Amino acid sequence: SNITDANSMFEGCTNLSKVNLSGLDLNKLEDTSNMFRDCPSLTEIDFSETEVKNIKNMRFMFINCGMKSVDLSGFITTNVTDMYAMFDNCKNLTVINGINSWNLNKVTTVAGMFTNCQSLEAMDLSGWATKGIIKLNNISSMFTDCVKLQNANLSGWYSYNLVNATKAFMNCSNLVTVNMDGMNLKKVANMMNMFTGCTNLSNESLDSIMGALVTATTTSNKKFANLGFTADQITTMTTLINYANVNALGWS
Repeated sequence: SNITDANSMFEGCTNLSKVNLSGLDLNKLEDTSNMFRDCPSLTEIDFSETEVKNIKNMRFMFINCGMKSVDLSGFITTNVTDMYAMFDNCKNLTVINGINSWNLNKVTTVAGMFTNCQSLEAMDLSGWATKGIIKLNNISSMFTDCVKLQNANLSGWYSYNLVNATKAFMNCSNLVTVNMDGMNLKKVANMMNMFTGCTNLSNESLDSIMGALVTATTTSNKKFANLGFTADQITTMTTLINYANVNALGWS
């Protein structure tokens, strides 16, 4: 196939329920932004035996879709630069196969990527670290309003160009485990409300977050409350292993 641009291909197909793209040659496809946008009845997308090698833009690709799961393991994301709001408001989505093995070397933004994915319960993205996320600068609102999310693994993210993490986990009211071990926040200037509404975080998670905050040397306003932590959480944090390290850098 010579198709390079699938921007808005199925956008607004409100009654569309199934799309079968299995076995198609989509190796020249570069733009899938808005491809399935506003397809609330879409429950099944078949990409089996389909390899997509040259894709560059995945912005809004599935925004407002109705599927519960999608297999994107055939997507080679080496050239992708934009994943903004890719799954935004996919309220039924529980599984994204293949996402943890993606290469995000050229991606600059995943802001709003999973915003309001109300059925997501776990997301392991630690595999992104092994491929490198050297250009990623924006994770704002990445998981905002993921009310069922219980586990998130961002361990090893050496994201030394990351600048914006505002509201990244805002209103993830069931989030218990967030692993930020080895995460680099050196250039992050804005983390306002990053964990606002995350009232069920475990002590291990709070300690992991503080471990990452040790690297946040650019952040000027070093107040735990600005990140959205409650008074009780802040009291607990003072008893944990990494508190002494962040407190020595001015966090309180």
